[in-house]
Amino acid sequence: MQSIGVPAGTRIEERSLLDEVQRELREVPGVTAIIYDQTCAAEKRRRRKKS
Repeated sequence: MQSIGVPAGTRIEERSLLDEVQRELREVPGVTAIIYDQTCAAEKRRRRKKS
């Protein structure tokens, strides 16, 4: 899966694969990074309250 504005070679994975990705990256030599994007709990509460 590739998104606009994401550098070539960057992987975007579903949340359900987080454990698998972490296991895979711990075997890669050097520095790796995982960016986990999630709506904060306060924002989720605001949205529920508004609906």
